[in-house]
Amino acid sequence: MLTLHPLGDDAYEVSLPPGVSRGRLAERLRRLDLFVDVVPGLDKLAVSFDPLSTDRRRLERALVNALKDLPLEEEEHGPPLVLPVRYGGEEGPDLEAVAASGGMETAAFIACHTARSYPVALMGFTPGFAYLTGLDERIECTRLATPRVRVAAGSVGVIAGHTGIYSLDGPGGWPIVGRVLEDLFSPKATDPFTLALGQTVRFEAA
Repeated sequence: MLTLHPLGDDAYEVSLPPGVSRGRLAERLRRLDLFVDVVPGLDKLAVSFDPLSTDRRRLERALVNALKDLPLEEEEHGPPLVLPVRYGGEEGPDLEAVAASGGMETAAFIACHTARSYPVALMGFTPGFAYLTGLDERIECTRLATPRVRVAAGSVGVIAGHTGIYSLDGPGGWPIVGRVLEDLFSPKATDPFTLALGQTVRFEAA
C-alpha cells in the first residue's frame, strides 16, 4: 500500500510497499505528463507536479498503475558491477581510521569490504554520487569534522551503514578508504555515469 504525504502545495512524499524498485518506478513516472520531477529516496519517492493541471486523485491513480507488474528490487539487480579499488595510501587517506572504528586492521577491513555486494540505493548529493547500502555493521565511522575541498573522482568513502562513490571531483566529507581505478563518467555517452540506481556493486582490491 502506498501513502502520500504533502510537501507544500505542489509535491508529495510517497511511501511505497516493501521491496518495490524505486528506480524502475521513477522511470515509469517520468514518462508521464503529470509530474514535473520525480526523485527516488532510500525508501520513498518525492514527486512534484503542477497543482493547476492535476490533483491528488489523478496522481494516486498514476502511481497505482505504475506499480503494476513492477519488479522487486532483488529481482532487478542482476550480476554485480565489479570495480577495482586501490585501498589506502594517497587514494585512501582515512583507511586506518575507518578500519579502527570497526576494531579491524586495514587488511581485515579490505577483506570485509570486498567480500559482499552492495546495492546502489540512492543517487545524489552531487551528480553521479552513489550511496550504497549494506556496509558491515561493525564500521561506525562518521563524516569528517572538516570536509575536504576536493575529493578525487572515483574516491570510495564510508560512513556507518553506507559506502559512497564520488563519480566526479568535488568537495566531500566522507572518510575515504580508496579509489576506483576506472573512469565513472563518460561525458559523450548517452548515460554518462557508470553508476545508477538499482545496480549492485562489488569491490575488488587492486
